[in-house]
Amino acid sequence: MRRSILGLVLLVASGCLVEVAGPTWDWTAEADALEAKAFCDRWSQLSLDKTPQGALARARMALEGMPTMVAPMATCINPQQLRQQGALDARAAVAGLPSDPQAWLVMAGYQARFAGDTTEAAKAACKAYELAPKNAGAAEACGIYLKQVGDEPGAVAALKAAVMASTDREQQFELMETIEQTSIHPKTDLESLPPELVERYRAHQMEKAAHAHRFEGGWGH
Repeated sequence: MRRSILGLVLLVASGCLVEVAGPTWDWTAEADALEAKAFCDRWSQLSLDKTPQGALARARMALEGMPTMVAPMATCINPQQLRQQGALDARAAVAGLPSDPQAWLVMAGYQARFAGDTTEAAKAACKAYELAPKNAGAAEACGIYLKQVGDEPGAVAALKAAVMASTDREQQFELMETIEQTSIHPKTDLESLPPELVERYRAHQMEKAAHAHRFEGGWGH
């Protein structure tokens, strides 16, 4: 299942994106070959697109990576070449689409996942947020990477902006929890958000804690 650019970048930021290891059931060589062919067909088609949009599509595909079970059968490109070409395409995308936040988010993912440079990842993610200040995901990515480089005030500001831009209640609660974990003044930072939202968040956290306690109690018997 293909992930969105933002989904990929947030997985990278959280350290949850790894090479797909393939299913645990009896996966046949024939099925692997078909998947490898589909991968190469798509990669070959995208390789014909010399526009910045094509570079962005290839960079996004490369950031997602090649399933481990497919790699030995993919004749078009190997995983190392895919990463190298993806890095070139990510740079081409931001050069050709400097006002596209998606291009900067892909660059953030590359800097974090393959270059191991969270400082540059933060710069790229925050550029995406600058270009799309009402985009909750871009603000969240900026905040997560700023947290990783130790910029607590910047991280909290971006995460609060993400809360305000989000229309999804669960996402808002997750962001508020991250703010509590990040801020050196969590009570003050949370209380700067709308009071009704903070009240709902507190109730949600109490319910979650009570549920966890009941679950632990059940295992203890």
